[in-house]
Amino acid sequence: MKGSTCGNSSRSGPGFGQLVIGAGAIIWKEYSDMKEGMDARYKQMETDALRRDVGSGKVKIDDLRKRGMTDDERR
Repeated sequence: MKGSTCGNSSRSGPGFGQLVIGAGAIIWKEYSDMKEGMDARYKQMETDALRRDVGSGKVKIDDLRKRGMTDDERR
């Protein structure tokens, strides 16, 4: 068909499908980085709270052991 934009065309450059895949990859990378950062911040906040609770006497070292924390994690 003359003038049709469907099918193979003679223009160069990435096709629509390649653009969608590229955009999806960028979005996935940004989401993964954001989630990784949020998980790290949550873990740090949790560690800080446990440290405060142990220091104030609210939580005992034995309680941490019962939670399944290793010696390195308790330090």
